[in-house]
Amino acid sequence: MNYINSMGIGAMVDAYNRVKQSDGALALVKPSKELAQLLKILRLDKLFKYVTSYDEALEYFLKRKLL
Repeated sequence: MNYINSMGIGAMVDAYNRVKQSDGALALVKPSKELAQLLKILRLDKLFKYVTSYDEALEYFLKRKLL
C-alpha cells in the first residue's frame, strides 16, 4: 500500500471493531514500513496482528480457532 488517508484508517478501525464484536481478529499481511509506522504513531498498532505471509495468517487464525 503506497497511500492511505484518514478514511482508510477509519475503515480499518471500523473493520477491527466489527470483527472484535464477533470475537474475531484481523491480521495484516506484510504491511508496508510506512503503514506500520503510521499505525504505531496513531497507537493503532496493537489492534492488528502483523504477519509475513498468508500461510502465517492462516496459522494465526487456526490456532485461535477463528476459522
